Amino acid sequence: MPSVIDLSQPVANILRQGTAEAHERAEHSQGAKWLARGELDKEEYVRFLMMLWHIYDAFERALEQHATHPVLAPTHNPGLFARSANIAADISYLLNVPEESWQSHPLHVALTSSSPPALTQYVDRIRELAASPDPSRLLAHAYVRYLGDLSGGQFIRR
Repeated sequence: MPSVIDLSQPVANILRQGTAEAHERAEHSQGAKWLARGELDKEEYVRFLMMLWHIYDAFERALEQHATHPVLAPTHNPGLFARSANIAADISYLLNVPEESWQSHPLHVALTSSSPPALTQYVDRIRELAASPDPSRLLAHAYVRYLGDLSGGQFIRR
C-alpha cells in the first residue's frame, strides 16, 4: 500500500489496495487451496467453522451492545447480518450433535484450550473495541469481516 493514502478514492478501492498483499498470501495458503478444491478434511473444516463462530459471536455481541450508537445504529440489522447461529447449526450438523451441545465436543474443547494466537488476538480486539468509549471502530471491522467472507466465498466458487 502506498505510504500516502488517497482518501478521495472510494473506500472499497482503498481497502482493496491496502489488503492486496494479505489477500494474495491468504489465497495462496495451503488451507485456502484445500478449501477451494474441496480437500479440507471434515475435522479441519469444522475447526475452521468453530473459529468463525467465535469471531462472529464476538462481533454480534459487540454490535448488539451498541445497537443504538449513532454510528452503528444505521447498519444494525441482526436479521441480515447475524451469522453465529447458522454457523453453530452447521457445526452441530457436521458433528452430528444437538446444537446446544457442540461447544462441549472434544474438538471444540481442544480448540478453546489451545486457541490459535491470531484467533485470540482478533476476538480480544473486537471485545476491546466494544468496551472502548468510542465503539464506532467496530463498523470498520465488521465491514471488512463481512465483505471478506463474501469475497472469500467468491474465491472458493472460482
